[in-house]
Amino acid sequence: MTNDQNAPTSFDEALKVFESLEKDEDLARWQIDGVHVWKLVRFPLFRYYRLLHGIGKFPHPEIQRLRKTRGQFIKSFWNLFVFRNPFLYLKRQTKRVVILHSRKQLQDDRVIEPISSRVWLSDSGNDSLILDRTSPGNTPAIRGAPDNDVMVYLGAALGKLIKLNLSREDLARIDAIKQAFGGDMKINGVGVAAFIVKAVRAFKGQRAVYKVFFRLMKLKALYVVVSYGREAPIAAAQELGMVTAEFQHGSMDRGHLGYDFRGWDYVPYFPCQILVWGEAWYRNCDLPTNCKVKVVGAPHMENAILETKRVVDRREKSLLVLSQGPIRQKIVACSVEFARERPDWNVTIRPHPNESSSDIRDELDALAADIPENIEIKSSKSFAEASSSASAVLGVNSTALIEASLAGCGVAILRLPESASNFKPLVDVGSALIIQNGVELAEKADELPAGLPRNYFSEPVDDVIGLVEG
Repeated sequence: MTNDQNAPTSFDEALKVFESLEKDEDLARWQIDGVHVWKLVRFPLFRYYRLLHGIGKFPHPEIQRLRKTRGQFIKSFWNLFVFRNPFLYLKRQTKRVVILHSRKQLQDDRVIEPISSRVWLSDSGNDSLILDRTSPGNTPAIRGAPDNDVMVYLGAALGKLIKLNLSREDLARIDAIKQAFGGDMKINGVGVAAFIVKAVRAFKGQRAVYKVFFRLMKLKALYVVVSYGREAPIAAAQELGMVTAEFQHGSMDRGHLGYDFRGWDYVPYFPCQILVWGEAWYRNCDLPTNCKVKVVGAPHMENAILETKRVVDRREKSLLVLSQGPIRQKIVACSVEFARERPDWNVTIRPHPNESSSDIRDELDALAADIPENIEIKSSKSFAEASSSASAVLGVNSTALIEASLAGCGVAILRLPESASNFKPLVDVGSALIIQNGVELAEKADELPAGLPRNYFSEPVDDVIGLVEG
């Protein structure tokens, strides 16, 4: 953490500095060797900039712990290369490729990724090829599916062979970035200049690999779940004249730099269509003007919750707390405060999918020796069941807050200076309450607003392929 007296102390302050830097240095137009570099590095640099100044923590610390050693990486890559290599599927009749999200679930004894499943599980999706993604946790692989990591690793290896020279203008911009950040900083162990060069090389190598693959497959469309970090396949597809579309996977609010491009005339390497759950999600976000927004609903969320609500009894005076790695300490502390003030309420802390119950237990033990008896940690239930049985929900910026509201929970949002101000539309219409700590929540818990505006989840579109590809 830096001791700079002018350093930002909140998310909003950091965002203001970052966006001023973008404008002053015209970073949106910056190209290195023909590559729009700022689109590649913008999202991770903003995260590390905040971390440098003590604003937040790593998204999920256990991911750092689970990173593979060099030997483990080589072993896993060769296993993927031999058995799950996308190039082994060239003879298959395919019109589109879908790059999945790493979070999957079991449905009817089958592993699926529910966000994009309307494209590849439907009858019209029989000619779709999915590129699976797995996380450092225990996310199961989809049987018979090639793995996108093969393309990523091959492209990164190819990129290392590319010679790249920075011009005086490039070096001047990098110096300006360092100065705005309060000095050089380490991103994955390297400085800003090295990180930028690495990103450009990897992009060029990966774009080349994807372009060869897409051309050989003679594809019509590319779908992704999460477009930031997927600039290479998007660029390759667009250069070949393919349709590109992204499924919304979470919040898209002010300051989410994967989607909020305030002041940009044109955003490169962004899908030409984005498929959102409802219009409220992006109301406070400057999506790229060169991208068409299409509302498709979120049946994978709605159906599970609405079906569960019919069979699960709601427990009065029960608070469901949504933990997340970066804010775990503060939301657990808020939960303890509330539990002490309101012993008549039951508090259930639900770990994030990338957390474990022991992570929460360690946090509780660090806070106090006498943990209130009305606190429990539970993740065994499905989220639909957990939210349908609770009377209120507490979170910071988790999309699950909206799902819980759909289930009928009263919604409390813990506002933290290091977090973005998400879900403003929900607060503006009186469907959620901002609180600062557990004591304030204890005072207002019996009056939490409930009732989700319909514009968060529009009527589902069944034929997504027809809507996107025509």
